[in-house]
Amino acid sequence: MKPACILNIAIWLVLCFSCPAFSQSGDETTFGSSSADPFSLKGDIYYLSEGTGSLPDFSTLTPVGTIYARELNITPRSFTSGFPGITDRFEWFALRYTGQFRVDAGGKYGFRLLSDDGSRLFIDGQKVIDNDGTHAPQSASGEIDLTAGTHQMEVDYFQGPREYIALQLFWTRPGGSEEISKPPIVPETTVTTGTNIGTGTGASNGAGIGETLQALDLTGVWSCDDGGTYYLRQIGNVLWWDGDGSPETWSNVARGIIDGNTITLEYADVPEGRAAGFGQLVLNIISKDELEALEAPESYGGSRWWRSAVPAVQPPDPQGPTVDPTVTSSDPWKDPSIRSLIDEWIRQQDRCVKAVYGSGAYVDEWGRILGELTTATVSGNNPPDHPADWDSYHYLWINNFCPDYYIYRLQDYVELRGQGYSFDDLAGCKGEDEPCD
Repeated sequence: MKPACILNIAIWLVLCFSCPAFSQSGDETTFGSSSADPFSLKGDIYYLSEGTGSLPDFSTLTPVGTIYARELNITPRSFTSGFPGITDRFEWFALRYTGQFRVDAGGKYGFRLLSDDGSRLFIDGQKVIDNDGTHAPQSASGEIDLTAGTHQMEVDYFQGPREYIALQLFWTRPGGSEEISKPPIVPETTVTTGTNIGTGTGASNGAGIGETLQALDLTGVWSCDDGGTYYLRQIGNVLWWDGDGSPETWSNVARGIIDGNTITLEYADVPEGRAAGFGQLVLNIISKDELEALEAPESYGGSRWWRSAVPAVQPPDPQGPTVDPTVTSSDPWKDPSIRSLIDEWIRQQDRCVKAVYGSGAYVDEWGRILGELTTATVSGNNPPDHPADWDSYHYLWINNFCPDYYIYRLQDYVELRGQGYSFDDLAGCKGEDEPCD
């Protein structure tokens, strides 16, 4: 993530179940939105005959439209607006909300359903609450033992004569207090089976190791080429993550759906860092250990993820002992007499570039400063042409907070080492939080 590119975006999202993971752009109604949302209860709307006094047999009815709701929290009120985009009916109708929800802890769960007119609650096909009939706002309660995992919910509701309505579903989790029921909704789409994922060699055509996505588990710690560490959790075909860069730069959360070889996520930066981006990411599953971005906002810095807590590209260690640079060459990068000093310089550069830019930056084998740099000249992994001389890879560090420290070009470093300066003598560098004196 490149904070300088996105600080002007003034929005952030806390990843909670009451906040939309996918935006809803359709017509809003009292009972929900007409935009399909996989993380909501799906509510099918039915017409009832005038004079109906109880919940109908839904199997004999045909829905006239569908809405989606993150929670059922319609306090007692007047209702004459109908369902914009679907129907203007505001009396003599019924709704059946269905969806899968997940609980992390097993135990006895209490539920309370308040409605005007009738309502019922079913969980895993078992009737938990019956609050049917034509009546003013009234509540009914029930309890059920739930195991940790995914369960099916159904809430039936009907509105008789105009014009007052109410529909609120409360729950009490084990050891908790009553609150509006907002469990995490698990989309009911299934993971594609029999779809091969790639070999990890960059192929994205699905040819490869023959694993199926039904058995895929992306849960784990991942590294990304944006310098961040990502903590992934897969639950069925739903993927969650928490991504963290260096402190005070960025951190984000995301939630999305796995469909075949593709993951579609909604992400947002959260205030742990300075960044404030948000948007949609579409990732390709190259293998169980590698992901790549197919679509991302321009401001998003990451493009590839590896199942590892170690950065995907490591700078080389010094190769061999220091030697006296007495042999000259028109191509010092290949001169074995000074190659070890070049490797030392690369190691020193890598130490200091991390102090200046953070752990996402690194120095490659040609001395290029790469990775998460925000404003630096070069960012990439492609091999360069061999440099003609050792001045070719000298950079101005835009974010060097103490520019008087570590200003050596490669040639300066080799010459100073030849004059008797030690490795530690030439290791000065300062990070953002260090004084420059």
